[in-house]
Amino acid sequence: MNIYKPFVVLLAFFAVSTQSPAQNADNDIFSEKKFISLKDEKPKGLGFFSRKNVNYECGTFSYYSPNQIFKMESGEGTIYYNSSLKMAGFQANYYHQIYYLFMNENTRNKLKQNIEQYFVDFESHSLLKSGKTYKKYGEAPVRLEWGTIPSMIDAHGNGKIQFGYRFYNNSPYFTLTVWPVKNLEKNKAAGSAKSIKIQYFFTKKQAETIAILLSNENLSEQLSPYMKNPETSESETHIESDKY
Repeated sequence: MNIYKPFVVLLAFFAVSTQSPAQNADNDIFSEKKFISLKDEKPKGLGFFSRKNVNYECGTFSYYSPNQIFKMESGEGTIYYNSSLKMAGFQANYYHQIYYLFMNENTRNKLKQNIEQYFVDFESHSLLKSGKTYKKYGEAPVRLEWGTIPSMIDAHGNGKIQFGYRFYNNSPYFTLTVWPVKNLEKNKAAGSAKSIKIQYFFTKKQAETIAILLSNENLSEQLSPYMKNPETSESETHIESDKY
């Protein structure tokens, strides 16, 4: 009997299970294999200088977030496509810190579907005022980046984003919640050991807006100026449908 075989299998399982979203980029319609090379020029929304990631701005939106005494404050967020992670997501401040949430195509599709389901439940008056409604519509993988200065985002990790809703002053808001995520940055002195719980609130109109901005249609339109030689051939200029 080979006593080393279980150990080898365990190591293989661990290696697969610990892959980051960036390593699974081919799950996305804008993966490196499907997305045309970007122009060698400085794009809008350049950020993450500390790790040389490049963000391309794809729209802005508004949202609400609670402060320390659970009083709602309005904020302005930005939709980004990250050319290193091959993912799209958004940046929105929370408790005076900067957070970036990046999602692959599957997570973005779930976001859209869950917002639509929220609209149905809203119109049918079936939304509950108590319970764990913040995760009513399930969860999906998310890549979290955070820090205090835009040019030095010094913490990042992989977690789950939960889709749901919560009532505030008798009004139901669609919510996106991410519980504390472990910081995977090797230089722990540069940032916190883990993030705090973050929860964004959206009115129906705000939720509809963010779903549209994170759609493949909007991302394709906004990113098209950064495509290289779009006139050369149909195979180079066409962004294919997702393989599954």
